[in-house]
Amino acid sequence: MAPLGIDETIRLERGKQNLGKSPIYVLVGGQSKRFGENKALVSIFGEPLIVRLANQLASEQLSVTLVAQQTSDYLHLGLPTIEDGKLNCGPLQGMLVALEDCYHRGEPWCWITNCDILEWNPEWRSIFLQTLERNPDSRAIILSATNDMPGTFRPLPGMYQSDLYREVAALRNGGESSLRAFHQRIHSRIGVCRVAPNLLPRSFNTPQELADLLEKPLN
Repeated sequence: MAPLGIDETIRLERGKQNLGKSPIYVLVGGQSKRFGENKALVSIFGEPLIVRLANQLASEQLSVTLVAQQTSDYLHLGLPTIEDGKLNCGPLQGMLVALEDCYHRGEPWCWITNCDILEWNPEWRSIFLQTLERNPDSRAIILSATNDMPGTFRPLPGMYQSDLYREVAALRNGGESSLRAFHQRIHSRIGVCRVAPNLLPRSFNTPQELADLLEKPLN
């Protein structure tokens, strides 16, 4: 990989000073096949899951943008939404749109998360930032549990340098659609936050998994 130019290095260093308030993109373009309906809009204690999550993120002073296949599905929520422009192209397309939007906003870093997590843990911000301090050359920061088996893959939520959109675009142009392909490409430049299992996101894919999670206390 070619070394960064002076302007790009300055941009990244300035961005590190504001990492705690970097924009966050929530991927809501999944098909929710196993769940049977749009997971982002499922009601949790009387409000759509994505609204609940957006409110939690806003309380952390994070600027929230949804990344959807069709913005019309979310206009009624009043949340900033951008369209990924492709139908059924997997989460890598959503990541590409998020990173490119962030880059053209002049932001060197952003957070990216999936929509099917019940809550945003306020501890994550300091955990991610501490990991970046220990690994200053990282281009991305992700979570891993202390008891994870080798090869376990947890790309979301994560922090990503926005100029990585070029690498994602190269993969998409080559027909790739999975996040795993992207992480295999940049694995040597990823900082990993090793956390206790109870600090991992609580996410779900099926109605039963959601029901099981709701039996446990929520914030």
